[in-house]
Parts: sequence; C-alpha cells; structure tokens
Amino acid sequence: MPNSRALSVDNHNLITWTPLPNAVAYAIYRARDGGPFRLLSYSQIPDFDDFGQPAVAAAGSIPPEAPAVPTPGNLAAIVVARTPTQVRLDRPPLSSSARSWLVHDDAPIVQRAIDRLPVGAYDNPSGGTLWLPPGSYTWASPVTVIGARGLILAGAGRWATQINPSVELAGMAVFRFVDARDSGLEQMWINGASIAGAIAGAALEFNENSRLGPTSTHNEARDLIIGNPSTGSSVVNGIVFSAANDANNENSDLQNIVIQDFAGCGIVIGHSNSEGHRFRHLDIGYGPCGIQAWSGGFTDEQGFYALNRYPRAVVYDFQPGTMYHSVQSVGMFAETGAQLLRASPRLRNLVVNIVAMDFTGGLPGEDLIDLASSDSALTITASWLQTGQPRTTIYSTGAGNTVRLMNNGGLGLSTIDAGVGAVVSIGNNWDQIPHFVAKPNRLLQLGDWLGPTQTLIGGNR
Repeated sequence: MPNSRALSVDNHNLITWTPLPNAVAYAIYRARDGGPFRLLSYSQIPDFDDFGQPAVAAAGSIPPEAPAVPTPGNLAAIVVARTPTQVRLDRPPLSSSARSWLVHDDAPIVQRAIDRLPVGAYDNPSGGTLWLPPGSYTWASPVTVIGARGLILAGAGRWATQINPSVELAGMAVFRFVDARDSGLEQMWINGASIAGAIAGAALEFNENSRLGPTSTHNEARDLIIGNPSTGSSVVNGIVFSAANDANNENSDLQNIVIQDFAGCGIVIGHSNSEGHRFRHLDIGYGPCGIQAWSGGFTDEQGFYALNRYPRAVVYDFQPGTMYHSVQSVGMFAETGAQLLRASPRLRNLVVNIVAMDFTGGLPGEDLIDLASSDSALTITASWLQTGQPRTTIYSTGAGNTVRLMNNGGLGLSTIDAGVGAVVSIGNNWDQIPHFVAKPNRLLQLGDWLGPTQTLIGGNR
C-alpha cells in the first residue's frame, strides 16, 4: 500500500485474515506506491505486523511476485525407485509437466520413524527419545509430530547435529508439534538459509489444532541454535506458538537457545490464551523483534538481546489480543539499538513487570517504551536503563494506565509521559533530571535522587 511515511515500530501496517484449515504457512506480499506485490515474508499465524522488516528471499515454489491469476498446483512426491534414465514416484502427477527437479530430503526418513512409533493413550505416539546422530541433514519438508505424549526429538549436540532447510521448505516450519504434550526438541542446530534472505517460516512450531479442547501443553525446546549468522535473515521466526481455536497451547519451557539472524521475531506467541510459558537463557540477536505476543503470557529470565542489525526493532512487541496474562522479564541484559517495549492501542489489561534489567542502547527518534494499550500496568524495578541519548521517553497514552518506577539503580530517561494515566516514581537514581507529564494528582514521586548527592523534589502532584 502507499505510505506517506517510512514504516517504523510506531508507523506500521497491521493485517489479519481468516485462517484456512490445515494451512502450514502463509506467504505475504507487499506493494509500494502502486508497484507490483512482491514477497515480503511468511507467517504461521493469520496475522502480520509490517513495521519495515526486510523482505525474505523467494524460493522453491513460492513466486517472488503475487500471481495475477491462479497457478497450477505443485506435485510433492518421494522417489521410490530409480534407474540411470528414469525415476518412479510414490504418487502420479495429475498432468504432464514441462520441467521437473529432484531434491534430496532427509526429513521423510525421520517422519517415517515418528509415524512408526508405538502408540500410547488416546492412540498417540508414546513417549521416549528419537535420536538424530551427528551429521548434516538436508530438510526439504516439515517433520510433523501429531498428538505425541512425552516424545523428544534429540540431536547429538548443538554443534554436532545440523539441520539444513532447503529452498523447498520455503515458508514452512522445519519441525511442527501438533496437539502434543510434554514433547519437544533439543540438542541440535537448525541452520538458516545458505543465501541472503530467509527461507524457513519458522525453525519450530507448537500448534494447537484440536476442536475438542486444549491438548498442546507443557512442551519444551532446549539447547538449540537457530539461524545462520553468516548470511543474515536466515529464518523468518525462531519459535512459533499457533492455534486453530485459541485453546491454550500453554506452559512450554524454552531454555538455552540461541536465535540469531532472522527476518521476523525470535519468539511468536500467535494466539489468545497461550499462557504460562517460561523462557530461560535465550540469546536473541540480529533481527527486528525479540518476542511478539498476540495474547497469553510468559516469563523471560536471564537472557540476552542484541537487535542491532536493523534500523527498526523492538524487544517486546504486544499486539491486539484477548485473555492476556501477566508478563515478567527478570534478570535480562539488552545491548541493543531497539525499542524496549510497545503495546498496541487496540489492547487492554496488559500487565508487564520488568525486574533487574540491564538495558543499554535504544532507538534514535523512537520512544523507549510505547505503552499505547489501555487499563494496563507497567512496573520497572531494580533495573538500569541507560540509553546514552538525550531524548528517551516512556510514553503511556492509554486511558487507565499506570507506570511504576521503583528502586532502580540508573535511569537515563528524559521524559515520562503518563497521558491521562498515573506515574509512581519511588527511590530511583536518575542520570538526568526527568520531566514528568501527568494530570493533577496523577504523579507520586518519593525519595528520587540525581547522581551521588542531589535529591529530587518529591511529593504527590
């Protein structure tokens, strides 16, 4: 669409669409100022926020421009026998084809092993560990685990087992866990594109697809490397939580994971009521967005953010959704040229607690925190926020919002604008004299001080 201003985290296009049953990915195209619709990105969820992310590379069967008319479908088949001059496929084409190509794919071997696992309760694959030995594997199709209970896909180590998505995987997730419980992925490197521009839509997707109620819960991922630091934008999203009917998909545990060089977000919570996730020791770097949530809740502990490669970036991105649960950021370190937090004006009742954060950087020309949601609460305590910029703002415009700054060791903020909401500032050490913007009787400031000696004015104003 035409844009009168450059896209940014504050000036962006939010699109949603009706999901299609059993869709594994969506291709998103964007036109600039009347030009052709060119491929922008992929998504595993029926929502997308375009705030200036780099475009991904067209690959496989995904055309670089949106077709003007429908095109014939593509045949996906497995070679079951071959001679020096012929190959035999496991399924016939519906019509003749003028051209064809052969692709090596290790994924079906793993898929067949999963499909042959003994079943347990509810006729789902029973628990255990399926091991991928050391080596380099080519992935041209998703590996999908459906209805498993306690099944772990494990490599031999983050530097020993390498999964390499090929162009035929364009837009899709490398691994998909559908309606699984207590299952997940560990000890491997899910590589990114070998060329500049992302190919895989996600490295790992946890999907809730049951119409009978919540089934996807308590899944896990640990000791993974996602992405290819040598190419840039090597995957779209790192890990995605998706659902057909917003039936929880909750309480997952992600730990010791490096997600680098991506075109979308490190983590996407893509539907409502996806709560109770625990993220520990995540290293998310070189992408436009750290964690994007369309509802739900999570705790993010003792991780690291370095979103320095892109001119427009945000660490925590909260999009419109229902049934938001509380969000905790504890002991995080961010050395990043990015906005720390933004919340959509179409969002209500967001509760975010930031504890013991060490933040340096910031995004020139953007508010450090843009709390545009309403009836929301943001608490920052025991933290150090030093941006090194003269104008750094917490901007809370939504009605009924409260911003609480308590016992922070170093705040390099110039302005705290509460709009029609309230601000509480107690016991903070400021690196510069802050300017508070608040309605009468909506500011409480006690015990704040500047530098080592100067006490700031306090009171109820």
